[in-house]
Amino acid sequence: MAVGVALVIPISWVIEAFVIRRLYGESLDYAIIATYAILLIGVDAIKWIWGATPIPLSDPIGADVQVLGVSVPVYRLVIIATAFLIHGALIVFFRRVIVGKIVVAGLDDKDAVRAMGIDVDRHFSFIFVLGSSLAALGGILYAPITSIHPYMGFQILLLCFAVVIVGGMGSLRGTFLAAFALGLLISMTARFWGPAAETMVFVVMGVVLVFKPLEV
Repeated sequence: MAVGVALVIPISWVIEAFVIRRLYGESLDYAIIATYAILLIGVDAIKWIWGATPIPLSDPIGADVQVLGVSVPVYRLVIIATAFLIHGALIVFFRRVIVGKIVVAGLDDKDAVRAMGIDVDRHFSFIFVLGSSLAALGGILYAPITSIHPYMGFQILLLCFAVVIVGGMGSLRGTFLAAFALGLLISMTARFWGPAAETMVFVVMGVVLVFKPLEV
């Protein structure tokens, strides 16, 4: 896990320096298109180097506990606990740490922060690398639940997009709550009507966009 996250750091730094940095101040559409293109390049690179055959990964804990009469894998509980820890750490980072405060201020008024002699782009670069590292960590934790293959990210990409839309662009707490709420929605819908489980997520997203259109 540590090696996987560490390897993502230099890769994400290069992507930010040569692609993402050129899009600061532009429409969000450009960033979405650029990062999706990078995703496709990465998928093909993985297929070229390692092939496309799925590699199963066993549960690293391999134990269950009884929760309200239901058998729940301990590994799933570890992932939930990890999500809470990361969310709390990010809240502290953006509210208490100077780098986080600079990034928040730069998002509100980049020119004003620059006028204070602060290199905002350098701090934005750090946040992109941090986000990429957390994405790598998420992929590693997700691997035992599914399997390791080039397209494993596509399985949750649209769901993640829906979570951000429902939670609110730029709202860390809203996204965190939306992730759990939509996850519960998928589980409850699957209990009664399996084929519509993930569809309900996009129904909720559509309702949110009707009442609060996305600003880009």
